Amino acid sequence: MNTAQQNKLGPFIVLIFIYFLVGFLTTVNGQCQAPLKIAFLMHAGELKNTFITLISFSFFLAYLLNGTLGYKWINKFGYKKTLIRGLLVMVCGLTVFFFSSWFTVRYENLNVLIAGAHIPYGYFIFLFGSYLMGTSATLLQVVINPYVAAYEVKGTQPVQ
Repeated sequence: MNTAQQNKLGPFIVLIFIYFLVGFLTTVNGQCQAPLKIAFLMHAGELKNTFITLISFSFFLAYLLNGTLGYKWINKFGYKKTLIRGLLVMVCGLTVFFFSSWFTVRYENLNVLIAGAHIPYGYFIFLFGSYLMGTSATLLQVVINPYVAAYEVKGTQPVQ
């Protein structure tokens, strides 16, 4: 394998890994809903499913609201810096997830009453983290899609 092919293959593998990360976090967002019913929504009564659906809604709402943000950041900062910013938003989202669980455990008696359901404040912090994770997935996909489409890796066909 010559040096030019190695120079193309390394970044391509990094982008594929980031794609895997985005897909993994999207799947985890769906898979975490059952444990969250127990952790956050123990006293939600009949509204459990409604509040669980809000987690997916907040994640995918970020796609709708922040797709143009990715485009604007690419024009302002470039692809590489937007990719780094997307990864930083992901780290912030994961930190907010951690904070929401810490807050719920530390202040378990703080909750809001909505239609007879006791919802801990940590749940709303988690919704914000889910929105941040959706934002990071959006930003990363806006950056990665053109990169992957432009790559010409030996032994593969160009994207059509």
